[in-house]
Amino acid sequence: GALPLIVLNAGWIAHSEMRTGVTEITITTLFMGVALVLFLLTLLNTAVRKFFPSAALRPAELFCLYALLSLGTSVAGIGNLGFFAPFLTTAWRYGPERNWERFFPDLPPMLLGPRDPARLKAFWEGRSTFFSPEALTAWAPILLFWGVFLFLLFAVTLCLGYLVRKRWADEEYLTFPVVALPLELCREGVPLFRNKLFWAGFALPALFYSLNSMAGLYPSLPSLPFN
Repeated sequence: GALPLIVLNAGWIAHSEMRTGVTEITITTLFMGVALVLFLLTLLNTAVRKFFPSAALRPAELFCLYALLSLGTSVAGIGNLGFFAPFLTTAWRYGPERNWERFFPDLPPMLLGPRDPARLKAFWEGRSTFFSPEALTAWAPILLFWGVFLFLLFAVTLCLGYLVRKRWADEEYLTFPVVALPLELCREGVPLFRNKLFWAGFALPALFYSLNSMAGLYPSLPSLPFN
């Protein structure tokens, strides 16, 4: 169930960062995009619970979705794959002019990006597509190698989190403020939704930022000069 959400979220991130230049979705400690998706899922789950109780997600399932979406966001964001893909081809593009050829024989073929000059030119200059037989053939083994590496890296990270959870949460009583809002959104019955102060705090910035966003599209609308 999480996979379609991860794919859609990654597409949203790519469009936001590559097409519109907005990186705020992934540069905050609490990923705002994931928080929004969790908020919408919680609203939908509340409605489903009212009419179809057996089909509603349990709190643990909701928080599992939040954790998986957060991991997917950390990979898809510009600070990870956005910089990582150009890094894979930098050695081949700029190596000859910087005398890096002496290192090339020692580099495993799976470690860095395609060495084919045509593929390098297509990647760096654009006006091409990744979804062509030539591009897929050149990139697939490399992306598979690094995909397995990233999967193992994040799996080990989750396992380490599980190992230290008892010490940090049950013995040292660390508060983990970053996950305070997601935890509240995942609680049974979502008591946060009955808190008027929460809705007031939500409505004010939502109103002001929505107004400013609309004013950016339609300058005739009023806006407030703050960022």
